[in-house]
Amino acid sequence: MSRTRSQSLITLSVSVLLLTALFFLSFTPTRSAREQAGDTALYLPLVANGEGPPPTATPTATATGTATSTATATATATATATATATATPTVPFFYPWDEGGLGVGEQGGTLINEGRIVPYRFLIPTPDAARPGPFPAVTFLPGFLLASDRYDPLLTHIASHGFVVIAADPPTSLAASNHLEMRDDALAVLDYALSTLSAEIDESKIAATGHSLGGKLSTMMADSDGRINGLVGIDPVNGGGPSGYTPTRPDILPEAIEDLTYPILMLGQSTDSVCAPLDQNYQNFYDAAISSVWRTAIEFQGADHVDFVDNPGIFAITCPNGTAEPERVQAIRNMLLVAYLQYALNEDTRYEPYLLDPENNGVLPGELVVQHAE
Repeated sequence: MSRTRSQSLITLSVSVLLLTALFFLSFTPTRSAREQAGDTALYLPLVANGEGPPPTATPTATATGTATSTATATATATATATATATATPTVPFFYPWDEGGLGVGEQGGTLINEGRIVPYRFLIPTPDAARPGPFPAVTFLPGFLLASDRYDPLLTHIASHGFVVIAADPPTSLAASNHLEMRDDALAVLDYALSTLSAEIDESKIAATGHSLGGKLSTMMADSDGRINGLVGIDPVNGGGPSGYTPTRPDILPEAIEDLTYPILMLGQSTDSVCAPLDQNYQNFYDAAISSVWRTAIEFQGADHVDFVDNPGIFAITCPNGTAEPERVQAIRNMLLVAYLQYALNEDTRYEPYLLDPENNGVLPGELVVQHAE
């Protein structure tokens, strides 16, 4: 009898241990737990695109218990539904690290502006039920002597999240670079896009962005055109060329940005002061944006100026190399651009943590340094 009782106790203890183990194993580790475990890959979203809040969203409180009557249950359900509808945006959340899920079509050609031939391309999202359009738009200008198609992975990524990308390639050369004409050519492309894509573009939501010289020209566009209400500089350079500033290659800071009031984002890098001199780089743009209601500067540690170009080709040897992996720099850049555009143009605050608290949203400690002012 004693032996049988001992066996029963042993069996009961083993069962309790197994149930306890299964209970704890049923929990999925959090994002921070995966990061602490050393997962350095791009972290996957905790929810599928379009199926819930971002990883850092505050969870909605859920009432539990048993309703005491049909009337009480109905009232509770109605109140809960009303509160949820008020607190949660109706547009699905799309993880900015990933492609946005919309197909992307392309139109391209050239236009003539004051006798200059200006190539352009429009990357246009394909509407779906959740995002029927019209869409916000963002202009893009490449770095000096680079073509916009060298940044195509970035441009496609942005368009897939529901933004019409207006890419322009204003003509320039080593011998004759006129920043005023290049700005005007880019604005002519914007005019043409708004006239031909009036059904696709929401004209109340337009941002300007560009890399290097393109960042300077985008700032000049924003200063000249009141239709623009968002600005991103991708390692912008307020340069004048080998001979310094001239009337056609002017010093634009602080005047071109100091009166802009909308949200502004400046991206920069920490290793290359040759192609992006310290007195002309992103920090100078950020410091001058004193009227912006929300301004942020994000420095990529170990990155160099050319890391922001997806397909630099021979231009990769024109600037000093950093220690960061270009593919990683570009992945973070893509995420930040989408998060900014969603936040600044669509006023979707669910994306703001990706900009101000990136280490809790897929960026590894030490990869970025963030400055912010409001």
